Amino acid sequence: MKSLLQKDCCVTWPPHDFDEETDFFKPFLNFVYRSLKNAPTIVLSVFIILLSLGFYGASKLVVDTYSLGYLPKTHRSVVDNDRIVKEWGNYMTSEMTIVPNGGSMTDPDIIRKTELFVKKVTALPEVSRGDSLVDVYRRMEEVWTSKSSHNAPLSNAMVSQMSLMIESDNLDWNRIHPEYNKNYLRAFTTEDFSTGRITLTGKMLSANEIDALWEKVDKIASDTYGNAATVRPAGYGALYSKISNYIIQSQTRSFFYTVVLIFVILLLWTRSLRFSLIALIPNIFPIVMMLGFMGFAHIPLDLGTAIVAAIVLGISTDDTVHFIHHWQDHERNGYSWYKNLTSTYNFAGRAAIITSLLFIVGFPVMMLSELKTVFYFGLLTTFSAGIGIFADLFLMPILLKIGYPNPDTSPSL
Repeated sequence: MKSLLQKDCCVTWPPHDFDEETDFFKPFLNFVYRSLKNAPTIVLSVFIILLSLGFYGASKLVVDTYSLGYLPKTHRSVVDNDRIVKEWGNYMTSEMTIVPNGGSMTDPDIIRKTELFVKKVTALPEVSRGDSLVDVYRRMEEVWTSKSSHNAPLSNAMVSQMSLMIESDNLDWNRIHPEYNKNYLRAFTTEDFSTGRITLTGKMLSANEIDALWEKVDKIASDTYGNAATVRPAGYGALYSKISNYIIQSQTRSFFYTVVLIFVILLLWTRSLRFSLIALIPNIFPIVMMLGFMGFAHIPLDLGTAIVAAIVLGISTDDTVHFIHHWQDHERNGYSWYKNLTSTYNFAGRAAIITSLLFIVGFPVMMLSELKTVFYFGLLTTFSAGIGIFADLFLMPILLKIGYPNPDTSPSL
C-alpha cells in the first residue's frame, strides 16, 4: 500500500499515465477534471438548477395505481373490457355494509334512507347502479299493487307490512344447504337483519379514483343516514385501494429507513460525519431527479415504479463507496484536492463508469415490454444510472472540497 501511494502522489494530469485498458475513458475523465478545475462554480450551479427542477417535478408526481392502464390498448384484456362496457355497460362492483345503530335493516326509516342513499350515489358519474334490500321491497310492491312507484317513497305502513312478511319467511341461511340458493335476502342482509349490504356497479377505477369515490359516498352516507346507521366500504374495490396505498407507503418508508441505515453504515465505516453526509447527497440526487422526471413525464408512482428508488440507491451507493474509499485514504496521506481527484479517478472513476454503463446498456431491454410497469422500470433505472454517474464524478468532488484539510493554490469554489 505504501509503495502504491508513493506512486500515486506523482500522478499528473492529463492522465497520460493511465493503464492502456483505460484509454477509452481518458477523454471523458479529462473533460470532468478540467470542468471541476476551471469552472467548479458553473458545475455546482448546474447541479443546483437540476436539483431545483427535480424537486419541482417531484411536487407534480401522482401516486396512483391503475391495473388496466399497465397494458397497451391492443391487449386482449383492454379490448375485452372496452367491448363489455360498450355492449353491457360498466361491470366493476364496489361493496358497502350498513349497520343500523340500535335498529334493524327492515325498519321503515332505514329502508327509506337506504333508497335515498342509493339514488344519490347512482347519480355520481362513476356509479351506474346500486343493488340493496330496497330492491326486494320494490319488487314486493310491484307484486302486491301490480305497479311500481319508484319515484314515491314507500309508506311506513307498507314497509312494516313487508318487513313482517320478510322476517317471518322460512328462509334457509345455511350455506351448505341446497335451499340456501333460494334465499332471496342472502345478497342484501344478514340473518338477524343487523347488517345490510349495498352493491354499487360502475366504471373500472384507479386506486386514487376509488379513494375519491369513497370520499363522495361517505359524505352522501353521512348526510342521508345521520346517526341512524353506519356505512362502510367493503369488498374488492376498497381492498384494492388499501393494498395499493399500503404497498406504496411501505416502500416509501422503507426507502427512508434505508437512507438512514446507509448513513449509519457510512459513519461507522469512514468514522467521519463530513464524509458520511457528503456521500449521501450524490446518492439521493439521482432519486430526486428520477421523481422529478416522473412528475414532468406524468408517470405515476405505483406498485411497479415505487421499487425503482431502492434499486437506484443501491447502484449509486456502490459507486460512492469505491470513490470515498480511495479519496479518504489519499486525503489522510496529505494529497492536495487536485492530486486526490486525479488519483481517485485513476482507481474509482473507471469502475464507476463501467458499472453505470452496464446498467445503462442492460436495463433498456426492459423498455421493449408492452407492459407499462416493466417499460417504466427499464426507463427510470436507465435514466437514474446515468444521472448517478454524473453525480459521483462531478458533484461529489465539489462537495468533498468543503472542509478539505490540504487545499492547494489552484482555483477554488
